[in-house]
Amino acid sequence: MSDGPIYDSDPEGAYGPPSGLPMPDSAALDDLRREVDELEGRITRAIHDAVDRATGTPSATGPDWQRALELRSDVEHQRTHYLTAVQVADLLGRDVGGLVANARRYGASWSQIGSALGITKQSAHERFPRADETARYLRETVAGRAPVVEIPNDLDDPLDPGPEPDREAEDVDRRRAAVQAWWDELDVVDRRRLLRHEAIDLLPEHLATGLAMHGVTVIPSGPSPVDGRPEGWFVPAVLEDFLAALRFR
Repeated sequence: MSDGPIYDSDPEGAYGPPSGLPMPDSAALDDLRREVDELEGRITRAIHDAVDRATGTPSATGPDWQRALELRSDVEHQRTHYLTAVQVADLLGRDVGGLVANARRYGASWSQIGSALGITKQSAHERFPRADETARYLRETVAGRAPVVEIPNDLDDPLDPGPEPDREAEDVDRRRAAVQAWWDELDVVDRRRLLRHEAIDLLPEHLATGLAMHGVTVIPSGPSPVDGRPEGWFVPAVLEDFLAALRFR
């Protein structure tokens, strides 16, 4: 932890709108952010581990690791895993957006997702409007490591056909607007951390997932040797430009 003061007043609004309230100094906030990131990672792993146990999936670090790797290429198994993870994480009050996108990537229908959440398929789709876009992105970026599965559309109802997919995902103005909307939802700690971001740094999962859910393409780094999931996500160019503009205001 920092040797400096743990709390500073914030008369100039360095942490956001001026409030006059005592605030942790920047070093303390950075330490807290790292602790939170570590806790988030442990919670995520705990959820996946619990789902693995419930579905009879062996550990990737145990003696039956080859079977564990085989199951990662089994579409039905992965679909069940992510649907179960959606239900478990939702019961724990966790954000399930990334899990929903992965369930869709492995062919889960909106009816199945709605069932896992205890809501209708239409309500599930309205709650996660960008899940299919994220699922398509994940399907493209993990080519060679996971099977390509058609993302089903069970919303084809004459009374409720659902929205058309975004046909201008690479439009520069749309991506800038998406980054701005994502930025507006961040807390002060994440904003300060990003403004000090080095070009070589990787985005943590919660920030990358947020960007993806806003329709911004994020590219994962190499998989972790421990669990096969990305070690981080590269900062997209549109975010680099956005942050550069903020730094020189």
